[in-house]
Amino acid sequence: MYIRPNQQRARHAILLFRIVAVIQLFHAVIYLSLFLADKPHGNPTTTAILVVGSYSLLVVASQLALFVFYVLWMLRAYANLHRAGIALEYAEGWVVGAWFIPIMNLFVPYTIARETWMKTEAAFREEDFEGQKPSAVSNWWTTYIIAVIASVISWVFSRNSFIEVGFFFSFLTFLFLIFSAIAGARMVKKFGRIEEEMLTRASAKYNREIAAAGNDYLNQPYFVPPNLVQNPFSSTFQGGYGMLQPSGQYLVGEVVENKERANLLRLLCFLLLLFVFLYGAGYCYLWARPDPGIPGISLLHANLWVDRLLMIILPTFAVTVLVFMIWMRRSYNNLHNMNVTGLTFGPDMAIGGWIIPLANFYLPYAMLSEISRTLPLVLQENDAPPDPKTSRSLIIAWSFFILAGFAFMAHFKVEEETSFFAMLGSAFGIISLVYAIDMVKMMSRHEEDMFARIEERFGEKQAAELPEAVS
Repeated sequence: MYIRPNQQRARHAILLFRIVAVIQLFHAVIYLSLFLADKPHGNPTTTAILVVGSYSLLVVASQLALFVFYVLWMLRAYANLHRAGIALEYAEGWVVGAWFIPIMNLFVPYTIARETWMKTEAAFREEDFEGQKPSAVSNWWTTYIIAVIASVISWVFSRNSFIEVGFFFSFLTFLFLIFSAIAGARMVKKFGRIEEEMLTRASAKYNREIAAAGNDYLNQPYFVPPNLVQNPFSSTFQGGYGMLQPSGQYLVGEVVENKERANLLRLLCFLLLLFVFLYGAGYCYLWARPDPGIPGISLLHANLWVDRLLMIILPTFAVTVLVFMIWMRRSYNNLHNMNVTGLTFGPDMAIGGWIIPLANFYLPYAMLSEISRTLPLVLQENDAPPDPKTSRSLIIAWSFFILAGFAFMAHFKVEEETSFFAMLGSAFGIISLVYAIDMVKMMSRHEEDMFARIEERFGEKQAAELPEAVS
């Protein structure tokens, strides 16, 4: 049993909640001020829609970033309870999946957050414990649901030409999103203290076990301390939480499973694929229907929808690239911490390689190629054969990613044939995303196999030492 640290993710989630609260506050002020300024002129929507529409890109990006960091934080908190052997109502995957299933996304995320709070507060206690009701979770979720309901009402009234009523409920949505973000930041902050107290209790339990069993217990590690896991290949003394740990133990944070990040990355790639498909389909419609006299959806509405899709695609792409960099850095850092020789780059190049001009055409691909070649070889007794499927998916995904980038650059820069380049870029992007999802899936499987080999080697070491300890 080991518990992974979650304090850094909590700090990131708190920061994003506060950023969203500030952005939504400015959103509400701009929305209300422009509406009131234009109302005397008899046109309460024209200026407001233009200004607020451009500001909405920042709003969408901040909300997506908040969702990613909140899910990463809650996923770690819920997974820690699973690893501690505590009975829970849902599997870990529901922390992410529940947000995307209609009806369930109205109550399951709240249920998971409430259960995580209560079970974490009660974990590793010697006596029966009944904690306080998680009112912070209820406050966060109640204000969020009110904001969702208000946004739906605003959309219904706006579509039926009740502009002023729609504006009122839009403003109400912004207010409750601010309240929800403030409540969310308070919830994560309070929960972080509960997690730290749980780690303290778990460490105290470990120390009591050590004191009861004596020094021989170190040779029979049936209970592995929180945030620690056995490493049969280390010969150095390393410790955590101020304790000197015996040879062969290291912080889990140094070599950490990457499955949850891979699953989140695949989900984001799938969402991006869906949006890019709809974007390309929209331009196919515009390209095939040049005559405004043909019945169907008006060209004005079609252009409006593809513009809205673009406002969703851009922040989704940015968040996907961010998660991709985090996932890739974790994979490469794990290889470094396993003392794999022959690695060309440092772990931080997994982020820097995307930013350096010209080099970003090659460096991310080179690092991914090293990861895909090296993962199957870690801790293998014999040389493992290369995985041609992973290499092929990587080459195709990266090649079409570059082609899609050039096509979309032409789409935004070239005034003529803009629909053609949009369709071409969408087609290249779809192919790249399909193979990227496949590549991440296969590389994640290789990582799981690597950790299975670590556990197998750990078990063999324990079995070899157990007879000596018993005698």
